[in-house]
Amino acid sequence: MNGVLTARNPDLLRVGIYYDGNFFSHVSLYYRYGHPRRQRLSIRGLHEFIRHRVAEAMGVSRGEVAVTGSHYFRARYWARQAQERDLLFVERAFEDVLISEGVTPHYLPNVDKEKGIEVWLALEAYEAAAQGMCDLVALVAGDSDFVPLARKLNALGVPVMVLGWDVRWEDDFGNHRETVSSIQLMEAANFPLWMNRIVDEADPADPIIGGLFMDGGRSGNNTDATSRENGGRDNGGRENGGGENGDLG
Repeated sequence: MNGVLTARNPDLLRVGIYYDGNFFSHVSLYYRYGHPRRQRLSIRGLHEFIRHRVAEAMGVSRGEVAVTGSHYFRARYWARQAQERDLLFVERAFEDVLISEGVTPHYLPNVDKEKGIEVWLALEAYEAAAQGMCDLVALVAGDSDFVPLARKLNALGVPVMVLGWDVRWEDDFGNHRETVSSIQLMEAANFPLWMNRIVDEADPADPIIGGLFMDGGRSGNNTDATSRENGGRDNGGRENGGGENGDLG
């Protein structure tokens, strides 16, 4: 290992993963309904992909890289609002997935609190790095509001990997949707990964890329939480539509 990463733990490179939940949900919906794969993203597979890329970037074996903390942040409806929209089961099922994969969920009960969620994510990530709990931070996010976080983490000697997407598609109802990561955020990252390009240009037989997706994209149809949540929220780049769903995002 190189540089500051060897100072804290010479035998293990510890990675903290932080999800902007709204951003992740949009991307997962794109692969389920707007991409030829027709499969949702797999959190387990995404963590393995991150370990692989971190090991490659840092010149170590994958066995020397461990995900030692992962956190998912999202604003969501109050319970009564979710019940009225028939979203309670969907949200609970997704929480079960997060917990089973060792991801700690963090929620604010108000869909108008997206900026508050971003601040919360940034504070948690910075605190973990400042306390020496991780050697590298991976952000699954796209908003330029995370640029100061990336810079502050670098000031601590902690490199940042950002998984970004630039995708546009049309849903089953003819609505245009797009999820676009901030160029400023990608430029602020030490290891920027344009995931849409990586996925589309990869060898179809690559098991690391294949592992990014749920088998068969199981989870109902496009009239589930996607169409019932409040479409049009702008978060994590430019995103139209969105919603939780009962699999992975």
